[in-house]
Amino acid sequence: MSYNTTATYLQNEAARLIEDAIKLEKSGNYAKAIEKYKDAIDCLSKLIELDPTYQLNKLYIQRIAQCQAKINELKQMMEGTTAEYAVSDTVYNLVLNEAPDVKWEDVIGLEETKRALIESIIYPSKRPELFPLGWPRNILLYGPPGCGKTLLCAAVASEIKSVFFNVDAASLFSKWLGESEKNVAKLFNAARKYESENKVVIIFIDEADSIFGVTNYEVGGEIRLRNQFLKEMDGLVEKNVNRKIYLIAATNKPWLMDLAFIRRFQLRLYVPPPDFKTRVELFKYYSKALNPLQLDFEKLASATEGYSASDIKDICVMVQNSLAREVFEQMGMASKPRQPTTEDFLLAISKRKPSITQEMIKRYETWYQEFRSY
Repeated sequence: MSYNTTATYLQNEAARLIEDAIKLEKSGNYAKAIEKYKDAIDCLSKLIELDPTYQLNKLYIQRIAQCQAKINELKQMMEGTTAEYAVSDTVYNLVLNEAPDVKWEDVIGLEETKRALIESIIYPSKRPELFPLGWPRNILLYGPPGCGKTLLCAAVASEIKSVFFNVDAASLFSKWLGESEKNVAKLFNAARKYESENKVVIIFIDEADSIFGVTNYEVGGEIRLRNQFLKEMDGLVEKNVNRKIYLIAATNKPWLMDLAFIRRFQLRLYVPPPDFKTRVELFKYYSKALNPLQLDFEKLASATEGYSASDIKDICVMVQNSLAREVFEQMGMASKPRQPTTEDFLLAISKRKPSITQEMIKRYETWYQEFRSY
């Protein structure tokens, strides 16, 4: 199982376990809920172990702390030592509200996209008087998976020291089944509360097409949730009000988006696969920890045309694992790994196909030409 596949599985499993814990908690089955929270902590801990240097590990650490706090709270409730408890607050206790520690230099390449975000969010947040006509509050990041959409949002949040709400779109409906639109309103009310304290707020929604996409069938709760989002998005761009709340959504499938939502994203930014120069820098960035011999970075970049940034990271992880395997199987437990060569990386590349196809790129570029906004 590849790094990406394992990470995605653990992320989804953690989200599912937390969702199950919330349902059990609502039904009063606190003992079972505690078990689910513990299992979620285990999944999140394994995510961190997969890559201890991953820039977003701080988010996982915070989620672990929140799950542990829920465990302690439920144990107290079982012992009858706590006061009245509102289950409806559970969702917000589990929403991340601290900006991750990601800097612009951690985002390799994507200069045009970074420039657009700096001009649209960072400059106005620092000198709003320079923008009397306003600036974008609803921003859509789209492009192939593994190319840096989430990392871009994290870097923006860190740069302006914002309160950061990371909303899992895939579990939004099931978590808030029956009162979806009310909880969307509560989410934005929580954001406005921070705004009233003179704080900048970013609400990040991943897999946005699962909420804002065109569907062939909808039940009442989904319709009301979508309508509530439309209302809230309109509120963010209210005339003569310089809001400090941003809704940033990311999607790998922009062509599934409903036109009503596309129109409300004033800024729609394509996050493309890394070009040749960026692939060179990605190999430099991720291979540095392996202390390689003089690598032919241009040769590696040429061999990875069509690979995503995440693919290139996975290739470096493959080289790391092969060096570790040599230590265990050939060199002895106490030995140091040898310095990898260009050939080691080319061998790893030969074993891994790109996760992006030319057909996918053509589809993104077609959508870009139709809906580009920068």
